[in-house]
Amino acid sequence: MQLTVNNLCAIHYLLSASKIVMMAFPEQKLARMNGILQSFTGFGMLVGPILGSLLFNLGGFQLPFYTVGVLLLVLAAINQYVIPPELEAQCGYKRMDTSVTGSEISRNSESRPLG
Repeated sequence: MQLTVNNLCAIHYLLSASKIVMMAFPEQKLARMNGILQSFTGFGMLVGPILGSLLFNLGGFQLPFYTVGVLLLVLAAINQYVIPPELEAQCGYKRMDTSVTGSEISRNSESRPLG
């Protein structure tokens, strides 16, 4: 069962990553960028289990999961500023609105009853 879920996730990752590369780069650079994507994917699949086992030996069962979680949060924050808004719009994503002020939060919370 675990292998089936793993393979399904890998397929979805590769398809979505390839789609993003096709939309982000001009046709002249597609082959090179796809090659780089595939190379780093293979590198991650090679190095990931090694690093995971090292983290497991250092901190037990939870440390690899905490490490990946923190790494994903950091990368998500970096991507928020690195990915250009034009590419997000082209892919159909909406940029998160981070301009909410404290007064808007208190006004919205007062208008809705708790419970």
